[in-house]
Amino acid sequence: MNGQIPSYLGIYPIDFNDDDAADKITRIIKEHHIDAVINQKETLRVLRIVKQLRKHVAVCSVLHNMPFASYGRERQYKKLTRPTTIKGKIIRLATIIYPRMYRIANLKHNRRIYKAMLESSDKLLLLSERFITRMTTHLGDDAADKIGFINNPTPFRVPTLDLSKKEKLIVWVGRIEDPQKNLGTFLNVWKDFNNIHHDWKAIVVGDGPHRKHFEKKAKKMKISNLSFAGSRKDVDEFYTRATFLCMTSLYEGWPMVLPEAMAYGCIPVVLDTFEAIFDIIEDGESGLIINQYIPDEMSRRLSELCNDTILLRKMADYAYKSIDRFSSAQIASRWEVILEEEIARRKRDLTRFWQPLI
Repeated sequence: MNGQIPSYLGIYPIDFNDDDAADKITRIIKEHHIDAVINQKETLRVLRIVKQLRKHVAVCSVLHNMPFASYGRERQYKKLTRPTTIKGKIIRLATIIYPRMYRIANLKHNRRIYKAMLESSDKLLLLSERFITRMTTHLGDDAADKIGFINNPTPFRVPTLDLSKKEKLIVWVGRIEDPQKNLGTFLNVWKDFNNIHHDWKAIVVGDGPHRKHFEKKAKKMKISNLSFAGSRKDVDEFYTRATFLCMTSLYEGWPMVLPEAMAYGCIPVVLDTFEAIFDIIEDGESGLIINQYIPDEMSRRLSELCNDTILLRKMADYAYKSIDRFSSAQIASRWEVILEEEIARRKRDLTRFWQPLI
């Protein structure tokens, strides 16, 4: 393949609930002489179909979030949920009172999904190398041979960083939905910060099912200098103006808002609730990583940094430069290596299972 894997992009009207879905995909594979398939779904129905494709091609599956994300923090997770049905409310209450019960059920469900992903794939790719230990802890060390990682790319870059446009502004960007995004923690952080730094402003950019709840909560808390911008297509304008981006999620996989913000010299300030954050940010250099068990530390560290103009410029510049590691070209090269290895391995080591399409 000479270091470059040809790809075919198409949109096909395939219903994965159809009994002949695997046959339809197989015909596409045959028509375009495809050697590898990248699966980005984790439903059992799709995984059963993907498993059949391994008769003909190498399969790499990608998990787009942190594995076993809520494990160990079930009570905190459920406290932030907002069920609307009686059944949901009962489950929420039972989980808060008996978190171990939910932990066992959720662990069983996740194991079933991830084992199915491993069985249906030649390689299961996580978003960070740091997630591999989380996987093997719950699935066993035998799974390690089939697990790899690939970071998400940052597909854009501001040609020239202009820090003169920066304002005394902090942004929170994301879907307004608990429990994952945990906007309530940011409201607390902002209130503490703004009580001292009255000349700063905060904007929540995004929409979601819990937006009205948090707008009411902000009013009830008598929070000043904070506004909700809703869903916006011009998010880059907010990154350009903002000095900081705060993230208070309970978990993430590889949140694209971080490298996006860093591409505009916007300094990320993030709770350490997911291991991949240590791949993206160097604490004190390209951003601030905050102990998730001491969220008050976020407002304190923001206060220490916000008036240090020299350090702010240094960190913004370093954040801007550091995302070169995740350029589309670099990640594409990594993909080529992975696919070439898996195609070669599939053809070499599993010859007795290989069924070429003729």
